[in-house]
Amino acid sequence: SVEEEEEHLPNGKSFLSVGEEVGQLPNGKNFLSVEEEEEHLPNGKSFLSVDMAKSLAEQYKVSDRTIRNDAQFTSALDTIAQALGDEVKHSILTRTTGISKKDVLSLARVVRNEGKETAKKLLNNKLSKCDIVQQIKNKQRVPNPHYVGEVCTITPKGDKELKQFSGCWGIILEVNPHSCAVRTWKMDSLTVKPENLEPINGVCKDTASQNCTRIQRLAFKVREDYEPTHMAVLEALSRIPDPSYLTSKQERMLAFLEQEYELQSLD
Repeated sequence: SVEEEEEHLPNGKSFLSVGEEVGQLPNGKNFLSVEEEEEHLPNGKSFLSVDMAKSLAEQYKVSDRTIRNDAQFTSALDTIAQALGDEVKHSILTRTTGISKKDVLSLARVVRNEGKETAKKLLNNKLSKCDIVQQIKNKQRVPNPHYVGEVCTITPKGDKELKQFSGCWGIILEVNPHSCAVRTWKMDSLTVKPENLEPINGVCKDTASQNCTRIQRLAFKVREDYEPTHMAVLEALSRIPDPSYLTSKQERMLAFLEQEYELQSLD
């Protein structure tokens, strides 16, 4: 395709300029596509001779097809400019319209076969679609509302991977545009979308973080020899309403497990 053949020469010159060089015949007539011109010349020959295409291809170290495609594209641009104005041609060349080379060839064909007005309507429709796509691309996403150190409850909301953490609280370790890395009682860096995190208000973040560390290091130890009762206690603590506050019984259970697994106090 024309788009696949677009290249630049070693001297910085684009092949579009090569097309402009070969795009004018001695009689001033522009080249059309090879297929279209062959209908009007005897013996199926095109205006861009085989020798000329080969000569230019060797000069610029590209294929014959590239030379022919550039001539075809240049002719299409000239056809559009004559029908719709030089401003349209300029906007296409500066790539401000979002119109591809394939679109240019199609538009030129419409100009020749169906006339200026039909081509103008087609161009306007194309530009309108490009504008809508650009608006979608430029649409601002809602910023991630969370912050590092925030204490939140995890809510699956249809995310099957989060189901096992439903109702658990966690500490946000990292905030990314579309997700957060969260520390839980089981693991660090659980990736959670912002909409699956509900902030817990009124908590002491430092104490909650400390309790999370205590529970998590115990979970690692309990998992090694897996005592179901001990694991159930830790999971229950991972769902308390205020992770910065432990009742006296909860504190005694946590202290007992730390002693049982020979873990020193964090104080």
